[in-house]
Amino acid sequence: MTTNGGFLPRTNGWGGGFLPRSWILEKLHMTTEKVIFNLCEKESKKSKCHKIHFGAIIISEDGKIIGKGYNIPLGGCEHHCLREVYKIKSSTHVEVCSALHAEQMALLNALLTHSNLLPYSTMYLLGVTPDGKRPQLNNTCSICSRMIAYCGIGKVILWNEQKPVILTRYENLALSLKEAEKNYAELTKDIKYIGKWERLKVEKNE
Repeated sequence: MTTNGGFLPRTNGWGGGFLPRSWILEKLHMTTEKVIFNLCEKESKKSKCHKIHFGAIIISEDGKIIGKGYNIPLGGCEHHCLREVYKIKSSTHVEVCSALHAEQMALLNALLTHSNLLPYSTMYLLGVTPDGKRPQLNNTCSICSRMIAYCGIGKVILWNEQKPVILTRYENLALSLKEAEKNYAELTKDIKYIGKWERLKVEKNE
């Protein structure tokens, strides 16, 4: 319990005075995110994907790891990637892929072992390229976003160099469907992009 209007006493030898409670909590949150993203990277190292290695971690409301996952090609397709042949960019035309996504594996893992803890949990996602870089992520693919929303995940936190992207499950769903619709319109050319999913109601408090 704190007194002094939400300030905590200095305990690190900086001298007298108090540190703002909000500052302490922000630093703890940043440290926690860094640790979890490092766990995501550890998971991503198990991936055999040619293009990018993803790692996902699901944390329950009480801070327990309830799901882990990485993207893995199935059926012996790790030696023949159609996405690589046709230079399909990440998170687009996901039907042209033989891999189980990191988010999907993490959800399946959680459903099998801690299904009661899935509602309002948080999913963290990070990708690593073959040359060791962490690309910025803005949302999951449209298939994963639907699974995340249906399973009741509370938030999705995606890697970003400056500051992680934090989305509710419905914000993530809206962004991924908007991206999928735009990519489809560009692919077919004869279909005008109308931005239907821009009008999808986003329930920020879910």
